[in-house]
Amino acid sequence: MHSFLASIISVLIPNTVYFAFSMAGFVFGVNFVFVFLEDIGYIARVAYVFNGLMSKLGVQGKSICPMLMGFGCTINLVRNRSDFALISLHASVTI
Repeated sequence: MHSFLASIISVLIPNTVYFAFSMAGFVFGVNFVFVFLEDIGYIARVAYVFNGLMSKLGVQGKSICPMLMGFGCTINLVRNRSDFALISLHASVTI
């Protein structure tokens, strides 16, 4: 029994640490890209371009960023509570 428990722990702990570091790297990388695009003013231009299309869906153009993030993962970064349900619905239907 002791060797079984030791083998589970010796496999579980390194895999958990590896997963945590790999996900942290991914999250920091995506955040770095979005912060960089926000700093150079690209996100505002994208929101302006997509405003017409997004208004047909019932949300503002600035909701394109959370919708794009919803395609990659299930995290919804909606700041406006009234747009949360619509963005979640659109992202889940298109996936």
